[in-house]
Amino acid sequence: MGKQGLIRFQPNGMGDDGIPTTKVERPSLKEGTPVEGVSEFVRSESGELTAGVWTCTPCTEEISDYPVDEFMQILEGRIVITCPGEAPQTFKAGDSLFVAKGTSFTWKVEETARKYYVIYESKSQARA
Repeated sequence: MGKQGLIRFQPNGMGDDGIPTTKVERPSLKEGTPVEGVSEFVRSESGELTAGVWTCTPCTEEISDYPVDEFMQILEGRIVITCPGEAPQTFKAGDSLFVAKGTSFTWKVEETARKYYVIYESKSQARA
């Protein structure tokens, strides 16, 4: 990891300038014109493990075959996740969840959201 030892997660990112944001344009977007931001706190030398804080304005996205394993802790906002054949699940500030690699779901950010994330992406599953 770039920085060894204790790393304090900061909800507004690592720098004094906050979390840099950009407009999201992905084919998987079904609703909204979201603005998304990421501040990465940790990246292992191999790049397999990353962690940080993410924020996004309201949108709906259809996700097929999620490419990584990810743990999330919701800091603010409201996200509704619906897996095929299952009832929608709502996550809000204080909630934590894990999404396994290969999961398909609808991801709906109902209120601007912020989360801490820890992602594991093995070299064998790394995207080109």
